[in-house]
Amino acid sequence: MLLALRSGIPKEINWALERMCRLSHNDQFILRKVPGLADALIEWPEWYVQKGIAEFEQGNIFSIPPAIARRRRHALEAMFILRNCSVNDPNAIYLSTHRRTLLLLKKALDSVQPDSDANSEFLLHVVDLLHSVVLCFQHPVVESLSTNTLIRPLEELTEKSNDRTMIITALRTLTHIITFPQNAVHITSTSPALVVTICYLPLLNDTPLITACLDYLYAHLSSPAMVRAFLHHPNMPGTLKILVALLLQEQQEELTAYDLIHEPIRSAPAVVSSKRQYELSEEELDRISKTNEPERSYEWYATFFHHLSFQLNDY
Repeated sequence: MLLALRSGIPKEINWALERMCRLSHNDQFILRKVPGLADALIEWPEWYVQKGIAEFEQGNIFSIPPAIARRRRHALEAMFILRNCSVNDPNAIYLSTHRRTLLLLKKALDSVQPDSDANSEFLLHVVDLLHSVVLCFQHPVVESLSTNTLIRPLEELTEKSNDRTMIITALRTLTHIITFPQNAVHITSTSPALVVTICYLPLLNDTPLITACLDYLYAHLSSPAMVRAFLHHPNMPGTLKILVALLLQEQQEELTAYDLIHEPIRSAPAVVSSKRQYELSEEELDRISKTNEPERSYEWYATFFHHLSFQLNDY
């Protein structure tokens, strides 16, 4: 595939790029194992940034010349391959130390404007690749290309672009860049990314966009100087209201039953029923036992009902 890219034959280049588009997301696709493959892929996006955009705009008045359209397609496919393979950590680490890759990303962010569908597709791959590369920065980049040179173009991209995916990726990349202590001095209180973040905060239902905005806002306000400047920001009261509304929306309602009276309720019954067993006295037993039947039964019933009538009178 590397030889096909270097051959200069259009059919061979098409075959190599189409095959690598399918293989680039595989874990076994390692750029370091094929010396010169990264440089061969970078040549096409470099042509697009330096000459391709101007040639494409000139030929777009009536129809695009076939040669320019083919080279533009090669540039988009090569950028797509670099973006796909950068998802794997070995390739991301390799590209983060590749000077030519960083220069390409810097030139692309400075030169390409998101004013057309073709440029938006190319820039989306550029920002995705930059996001993967930035995550591997463990120290300041080479002196001639510090991360400061990437902050301003990314801020302008978030301000000019209408692509939601590009804005989210750009904000995430900016967040990671400004978290480095050496880059804190490059944050400004009038950053376009801060204005964009405040504008998108009311979109409470868009969770990925809100998450990217909150992460950037947290990283921006981690600097004491930016906190003091934000206190004088005209949109500060409105931003606080939106943050409070977001906190209230994120809270989950839990229904819990509480017993207001812990002791069991006791009330007097409407009707009191009591059973009392009456026992005959010895005099009544002697008197009744001396009589004969059926007078004895009559006497016993008479005595019993006589005492029962007294109990009912008590109630």
